Amino acid sequence: MQLLLFSLFLCIFANTSALTTPIYPTTADRIVADNYPVEAHTVQTTDGYILTLFRIPYSLRTQNAHISNKTVLFLQHGLISSSDGWILVGPNQALPYLAADAGYDVWLGNFRGNTYSRRHISRSPEKHAFWRFSFHELAIYDLPAMFDYVLNTTQSGSLHYVGHSMGTTTIFVLMSLMPWYMERIRTAHLLAPVAYVDHQGAPLTRFTAPILGTPSPLTKALSDNNILGYNEFLSLFGAETCANEVVEETICANLLFIYTGFDPVNTNYSLIPEIIKTHPAGGSTNQIIHYMQEYVSGHFRQYDHGFKENILYYSQPTPPDYPLENVRASPPLQIYYADNDLQSSPIDVFRLLPRMGKNIELRHINLTTWNHLDYMWAFNVKKVINKIILSYISEYESERYRVRE
Repeated sequence: MQLLLFSLFLCIFANTSALTTPIYPTTADRIVADNYPVEAHTVQTTDGYILTLFRIPYSLRTQNAHISNKTVLFLQHGLISSSDGWILVGPNQALPYLAADAGYDVWLGNFRGNTYSRRHISRSPEKHAFWRFSFHELAIYDLPAMFDYVLNTTQSGSLHYVGHSMGTTTIFVLMSLMPWYMERIRTAHLLAPVAYVDHQGAPLTRFTAPILGTPSPLTKALSDNNILGYNEFLSLFGAETCANEVVEETICANLLFIYTGFDPVNTNYSLIPEIIKTHPAGGSTNQIIHYMQEYVSGHFRQYDHGFKENILYYSQPTPPDYPLENVRASPPLQIYYADNDLQSSPIDVFRLLPRMGKNIELRHINLTTWNHLDYMWAFNVKKVINKIILSYISEYESERYRVRE
């Protein structure tokens, strides 16, 4: 989550070059290059944002195109990431490809503000109004719009969900505030969950949170801005620089480790240039500020606008906590966590349990160096994460089929 916190201090001066179309392959380009079919879809949220989704409807490897009514698997990225993140490790490793090979109908979501979702019916991304959202709006507008579209398109009644980092925050918010959506989720697999965050270990969080974690003239000035998203020069320069093996291992990798947890063991160093090409993918400063507020307050609650505005928004001086008790009736939740994840502390993960009931199953990643980004990009991610997810879903579907019989 902290990879671009420094950009908060630069975002006010960001220019529209950060909004250009990527010069590198898009998600669709990469999927085609990996010899999988792909569809691009757009969906409009009820508040006017236009989001792009990518679909892998079948796999050429297993010739399962003829199968109808496939089980739907929906994947949602984390902060300042995009659908690109799920496929960078390529065939034989990436969860979307493995799922397509296994016969699932795979969908990759993109939240508002990232590389693929920078359109609105009336607001320009060059204006502050476009960026007036935190993870709260992603949860109550973006996820429902994407879920409804996918289920309507596939004529399915429900889906399996996989979220990473902020993709877990948003599903917690959705299930808390709009619990009827839980009926549309068969299982949820939450990688590096982020709800309570006051035990995050990243040094930059500890430095920044006291500055940005309470409403002030500074946070007001920084709010409603674009976090530097795709920038042609930075992407090109960073990718070329990190393609140098010495620089890649001594500088580029260690910059990631500072914010995610030191992991020289599982890191796929050869992937770093591709990560730099596609990330950061953009978002709103309000998302960062919201997380910093959670760090300072120790609560998992809505955005803090300050005393006067809180009275207007919430009819109380402080933001209301998200009612996680509503998640007690949730579908099976698989929570994956690791000791070395600086963004998702086990202490904060355990705080979820008393409020969320018995449908949670904790899956501890028993690797001492496993960090926040390894869930997506580790060289051994197939063995440690992806095969476990697909095995669980397969067992769930088998049991569901037996019950129907």
